[in-house]
Amino acid sequence: LDVTVESDGYVKMPLIGRVYLEGLTVKEAEKLLEKEYAENYVEPFINIRVSNKRVIVFPGNGGAARVLPLTNNNTTVMEALAAAGGVQEDGKAYKVKLIRNNPDPAQKPYVYLMDLSQIQGITSARSRVQAGDIIYVEPRYRPVATTIREITPLLTLITTALLVIQFY
Repeated sequence: LDVTVESDGYVKMPLIGRVYLEGLTVKEAEKLLEKEYAENYVEPFINIRVSNKRVIVFPGNGGAARVLPLTNNNTTVMEALAAAGGVQEDGKAYKVKLIRNNPDPAQKPYVYLMDLSQIQGITSARSRVQAGDIIYVEPRYRPVATTIREITPLLTLITTALLVIQFY
């Protein structure tokens, strides 16, 4: 049976109606639903599977963010980065951050720094990602390359105009 947790934190279940599940872990929600169904069934068994877990990956260049669905509960940081196309050319592999929400909303999120440019740092990339995590690869600022990239179309236009003028 597929059901959706509504925006108010309730889920509508057959026979028992609406049940509030917001803020509960999967195990806590299973126990609560088993308790609710125990009034109608003998030793009910509930197995919950969350199907919309996602991770956001910023692989190192400005506009290349990807939202990845977590189909496997054991997905690592390295696997999530690989699924997003790897660390981009302009990304700093030695400054990868895993940003995880703090259960206490009044507190700042947890930030874990990983250095994937060395073998020792790759072991930290075996960390499991959780729903709502953000993997951020710090972009490398390259002022000369950026300036050339910005000026190239203008220079092309000027040289084309000069060639056209030279022929007349």
